[in-house]
Amino acid sequence: MYIKSAKAISPQHSIDLKLFENEILAHEGTKYYASEPSYADMIPRALLRRMNKAVRMGVGSGLMTLKDQPEMDGIILGTANGGIDDSFKFLHQILEYEEGTLTPTNFVQSTPNAVAGSLALMTKNTGYNNTHVNYGLAFESALLDAMMLFEEGKARHLLVGAFEEISDHNYNMDAQAGYFKSESIKSEDLLGSGTGGTVKGEGSSMFIMSQEAADAKAQVLDVVQLQYVDQKELIESIDQLLSKHQLSTKDVSLMIGANGDIRTDHWYHDLISERFSNQSVYTFKHLVGEYHTTAGFALWLASELLNRDTVPAVLLYQGAHVGTEHLLIYNHFKGKQHSLILVKRPS
Repeated sequence: MYIKSAKAISPQHSIDLKLFENEILAHEGTKYYASEPSYADMIPRALLRRMNKAVRMGVGSGLMTLKDQPEMDGIILGTANGGIDDSFKFLHQILEYEEGTLTPTNFVQSTPNAVAGSLALMTKNTGYNNTHVNYGLAFESALLDAMMLFEEGKARHLLVGAFEEISDHNYNMDAQAGYFKSESIKSEDLLGSGTGGTVKGEGSSMFIMSQEAADAKAQVLDVVQLQYVDQKELIESIDQLLSKHQLSTKDVSLMIGANGDIRTDHWYHDLISERFSNQSVYTFKHLVGEYHTTAGFALWLASELLNRDTVPAVLLYQGAHVGTEHLLIYNHFKGKQHSLILVKRPS
């Protein structure tokens, strides 16, 4: 399937593409908040006032991606938590009002399908509408859903994406479990920190996926999901994926989701030394932080890298930007859920 249009709201200048003009936003601490655009021209103010951050980012990026595009046959999104802060607000209201009359806003916006539903209502789309809530593989599940619809001939154009917000409740639970850095750290020092834990990020990435190759930014060739594998099984899966598409590691650049956590980044380091020691390797989580659907940002970034002659040095983990035709995105979440996305520059 082909990417016709892509937009990303992130902790960097991704909407206006100034990220590729070396306007890099430096972060310090353990939370990287999204740099949001103005939504005033896209979302009616009465609706905007009632939207939580997750819905705001998802709807905003979705509407920007849909601009000047043909009618969609469906909307497929992925998220792990949706607007989870609103879930807690709703639960607090139940206690506060003793299960009496409650405002529905927090409940409605807390459901993971709030963004897909809002986009469908605002664009009058009555087609296929699905939201995947599959922890660290939510976005990859949305991609697979879209690919199956195309293979079955049930769609020509789909809006596919992912969104996540920084939730205080989830952040606090993960922090207590030791998942985030215990000390404040600068983004430029994250990947070389040599300590346990990472930093929390957020954002929304949206794509117009199509069966038609004309004017495409990139082609998604394949998506693979893996759970609870060891290093040997991971490398075997990569070899099988590349062989399936008549490729070898020499034909492919790599993008990794290294996040500065010394306890799990060995997955990326070992893979590079085993299979990609002489290839260009890109990375991105030191710019946007870690969250369940960072693979969405990675795919947006890949679609831009494949069409650019030069990129900021901060995106390179190893080697130089050489204008590769194929890019393999490898990401894992907490070392448990792993994904591979093979992307190609359209001919």
